[in-house]
Amino acid sequence: MSLGQFATVGPGVIYGRLRPVFQGIGWGMAILSWLVGLYYQVIIAWVLVYLYVIITGQSYMWSSCRNDFNTQYCKSILEDRRCEDELNKVGAFYFNKTCYSPTDSIAHQSMNNTFNFLSAISPAEEFFEYV
Repeated sequence: MSLGQFATVGPGVIYGRLRPVFQGIGWGMAILSWLVGLYYQVIIAWVLVYLYVIITGQSYMWSSCRNDFNTQYCKSILEDRRCEDELNKVGAFYFNKTCYSPTDSIAHQSMNNTFNFLSAISPAEEFFEYV
């Protein structure tokens, strides 16, 4: 930057004036600066998207398994607690978009069979992957 400021030219030109072979270094620096700027703009865009989602009150979407985009592999302790509150039974669990009683052995067996082959996915992972 000092050389360019002293000569009042850009990086591609100043390195070309010093040694014509080095002109590519200056252009490479300019392109790299442009790519870093683009990268940071993408980061800021994602921050703005998530800030909008939080401000508009839609942040429940990445903490809940009750959305349209959630699969049967969605598992959340928060959903299990909601089911316990809804059914007023300790040990109630959430599976495949439904609350089940802890005594429902068929649903419990189905959930165990499902999660034996594939591991459970958090609602946040599904939100950020599918939305």
